[in-house]
Amino acid sequence: MCFPDTALLKTAAMSSAHTNTATKQLRQAYNNVLLQISFDLNREHRKELSRCCTGHITKQDTETVTIFRYLEHEGKISWENVYFLKDVMRTIQRVDIVRKLTEFELKRDLTILLDFYARKRQGLDLSYCSLPVKIVAGYLAKLTEIARDSLDVVCLSITVESSKDIRKALVDFEEEIDCRGLTFSWNGFTMLVIIAGELIALASASEARLESIMELCSTAADELCQRMIELGSWEDFCSQLKERYNLVYHHRNFESNPSLSLQRKKAELVQQLAEAIFFPVDNYSHVSCNNVLL
Repeated sequence: MCFPDTALLKTAAMSSAHTNTATKQLRQAYNNVLLQISFDLNREHRKELSRCCTGHITKQDTETVTIFRYLEHEGKISWENVYFLKDVMRTIQRVDIVRKLTEFELKRDLTILLDFYARKRQGLDLSYCSLPVKIVAGYLAKLTEIARDSLDVVCLSITVESSKDIRKALVDFEEEIDCRGLTFSWNGFTMLVIIAGELIALASASEARLESIMELCSTAADELCQRMIELGSWEDFCSQLKERYNLVYHHRNFESNPSLSLQRKKAELVQQLAEAIFFPVDNYSHVSCNNVLL
């Protein structure tokens, strides 16, 4: 008789518990935002909200919280998706609430990004992560891997030990970056995100409580969120990071590092498959029908 591997079961249970904890905290943050919005809407705006949601609610009801629950039941809004609610707030001309929802989205995605990045750095089971956030985490992890030989991990370790307050640690690093004139640029912001991820990864190596790790991610995301808003949007960050990754990737001497060389070969293989199989029209437009049949 084969018995299940106890270590594997324990790891799976911890991973599931971590995902549940993360989801619970993000959903709580989402509920807090909805509650705050319900307080911010006056009677006229509540009526307009009700009219905008006709067809998604089962009865005319100007109670904001009730409308939100109807929308959730209909699948129109959730902690993962507030696009519909942002559109409605634009319609009733509550731009301030649109900004509040945008801030929630940024903090949510930064929290998930930092958690995913830290777990990836530690070689742990990866928690839930949407594709856009996963792509960004991949860029960050690969850029950090390229710089791994010159990265002073000891300095980061000392920072974790000397400062239990990750917000203060990020402010200290920001001051150092500021001396180089990079704070209010995407380069400086990306550095702070990587540093936050590395600090959380180091902290998670010795931290037993899952809630504490998510709290670190949330605190760091809260600190980073306002800086991102000053620079632009999440889409701007993704675009800038992809451009930076491609620039570094194509100018790096990968042959001196077998691991990175293999990474480059895998990337080239994926590109070749994409061009040959999924986008073959241009590549084979010069081939005759007879040759294709043969």
